Amino acid sequence: VFIKVLDNNDNGPEFSQPHYDVTISEDVLPDTEILQIEATDRDEKHKLSYTIHSSIDAISMRKFRMDPSTGVLYTAERLDHEAQDKHILNIMEFPYRRNLARVIVNVEDANDHSPYFTNPLYEASVFESAALGSVVLQVTALDKDKGENAELIYSIEA
Repeated sequence: VFIKVLDNNDNGPEFSQPHYDVTISEDVLPDTEILQIEATDRDEKHKLSYTIHSSIDAISMRKFRMDPSTGVLYTAERLDHEAQDKHILNIMEFPYRRNLARVIVNVEDANDHSPYFTNPLYEASVFESAALGSVVLQVTALDKDKGENAELIYSIEA
C-alpha cells in the first residue's frame, strides 16, 4: 500500500514582521529601493505576491510601488518633506489576503530650497549723528526647508 499525503493549503502566510519603520531622504530619486517585505507560508510550494493594499491618503499610494514577486518597495515619484513628511502604507500578500504589514516611511528633510528675501529691495537712510550700533534696517529672509536646513546666517559683503 502506497499512501501519498498531499499538502492542503491550510496555513496562511505570515509577514516576518507586522510593522516596518524606515527613514529616507526626500532627495532620493524615483525607483530607489526602500526595503524588502517578507512573508512565509508553511505550506509546500506556495508562491506569494505582494501589493500595496491601502494607505491613509491617495498621495502615498502614488509615491511608492512594490515589486509583487520580491516584496521590494520602491519610490515611484519624488518625495517632498515639506509637503508630507510621513507615508503610511498597508502591504498585503496574495493570493490569500489574510494579513497586512504596515510600513511607515519617514521622509527626512534635505536642504533643497534656497533662502529668499521677503522683499526684492531694501532701502534705508541713516543720520550722520546716529549712534554706533543703531538699528538702521531690518531685512527678512525665509527658507522653506525645516530644522537646521532652514537656519539662516546674515552677512554684509561689500
